Amino acid sequence: MKYKIVNNDYCETLDIKKRVLKYLNKNNHIEDNENYEFIIIIGGDGTLLKALKENVEAVLNNVKFIAIKSGSLGFYNLFNEKEFYQWIDNNLNNYKYWEYDLLDVKVDNKTFYALNEVKIIDQIKTLRLDVYINKDHLQLFRGSGLVFSTKTGSTGYMKSINGAIILSKLELWEMNEIAPLSNNKFRTINSPIILDNTKVVNIEKELIGKTLIIDTVPYYIKKDFIEIKISNYKLNMIKNPYYKVSQVKLIKNKFFINKTGKKQCNDK
Repeated sequence: MKYKIVNNDYCETLDIKKRVLKYLNKNNHIEDNENYEFIIIIGGDGTLLKALKENVEAVLNNVKFIAIKSGSLGFYNLFNEKEFYQWIDNNLNNYKYWEYDLLDVKVDNKTFYALNEVKIIDQIKTLRLDVYINKDHLQLFRGSGLVFSTKTGSTGYMKSINGAIILSKLELWEMNEIAPLSNNKFRTINSPIILDNTKVVNIEKELIGKTLIIDTVPYYIKKDFIEIKISNYKLNMIKNPYYKVSQVKLIKNKFFINKTGKKQCNDK
């Protein structure tokens, strides 16, 4: 196979990367950063988001991602190092993969893709935004921001602002508010809204100069219009045939088991 590797800078990860490269080279697999069939992620969920940002064309061209967890458990990183070698030996020509939903974000005549969430925020002034769903006006929102997440993103920032955790095979996504204005003269819905893949959300009004955060990457808006929906493209993640933990167990592990911190190689 032809592959590309994306990794973080932790010492543990760099050690795994050396062993993975040695193993793949020994078995005649080719590292090719231009014409690759697979992207191998070594790290956590943040490393996967980095890989998505840097390799959007790979997603659009149906390239498969393989995630090897390094250190603490990530929702997307389901192979350990030993299982990865087993998969290469036994499943490379007969594999299955998950299709993870992406959000399609159109702003300033550009299109971005988010695996976890999109945030529209202003931490200084109150936002005034008209919110439309399928061109029907939902509300005038006033507050600090709006958040949109995929199913998998619903366990991240969305959960921290009391959003719902979505467990479903359907193409569902979610909208929620950040610090909405609430007094005896003005109210917002102030509740998470679960949307399906037929829904398109348009945001209009006072957007120029505001911050749009796509997963972890900020973008400063130049026009008063944003469109958000479920993308037709998916992030294709290789399934680990040796890993049988359910989605419910993954959520339990994420929220009820303590994690230990890791140091970067140049940390003391």
